[in-house]
Amino acid sequence: MKNHLPIGVLIAVVLAVLISIPFSAGDARSQTSRVSTTTHIKVPPTGPMRPVDPAPVPIGALRPAIAVPNTQPIAPVRIQRPAESMPTVVVPPRPRLPERESPDCTVHRFTCAGSCDPLPDGWPSYGACLRSQCEQVEENCIEKLAQGFRFRRTVSELTFLVESRYAFKMQIEFYSQDRKVAWPGNGQAFNINDYKTHVYKLSCNSGEKICYGAWPTGSGSKYWGKGFDDRHSCDNCCARCDGQSVSFVLG
Repeated sequence: MKNHLPIGVLIAVVLAVLISIPFSAGDARSQTSRVSTTTHIKVPPTGPMRPVDPAPVPIGALRPAIAVPNTQPIAPVRIQRPAESMPTVVVPPRPRLPERESPDCTVHRFTCAGSCDPLPDGWPSYGACLRSQCEQVEENCIEKLAQGFRFRRTVSELTFLVESRYAFKMQIEFYSQDRKVAWPGNGQAFNINDYKTHVYKLSCNSGEKICYGAWPTGSGSKYWGKGFDDRHSCDNCCARCDGQSVSFVLG
């Protein structure tokens, strides 16, 4: 027991001395860092950020101008080419088309007009025949129908074979009864100075009525057919232009 007591006393004395010695500030911080080793990091939230309101502007203060896009539609502008680069185009004039007949004045509308085409013997013209056969048709339509008959004729021929047995010289001319045309016309006539058969081939409209007129040379007192300048009437001096030939003997 005597051996253990001094050692215990010695230990107690050492501990008392150590407790009484103060720690320095650096030792205290080192002690604290060694004791607290966990650090908390502050992380900002990850949700949508709240917009920051702009700073208030006093009344009357000028705000910066903000460019606003123009939403008005832009009208197209024609491009003006330089005059020297534009080619000159010459456009020929359009031919003038013949005036069309009114739908109310056509041959197909009036069945009465069919009796005048071709023109029957005894009628001097298409107009006279139409006025007689189509009494209920207006005059302006009658004229258009007559023109249609005349102008739609195709070109054909009619040949007159004329023999003179008259003792003196004579002259002869041919007259259209559907239009103001004569052969040879222009104040002239064909001479017949012998007893031969003379051939006169006339170019005429198909279906056209043509008559001859003859008279002694230098005298109009005697005549054959229509006589001088288509002045008289006749019973058998005309023919239709249909490509055929007709013969007449004058004496």
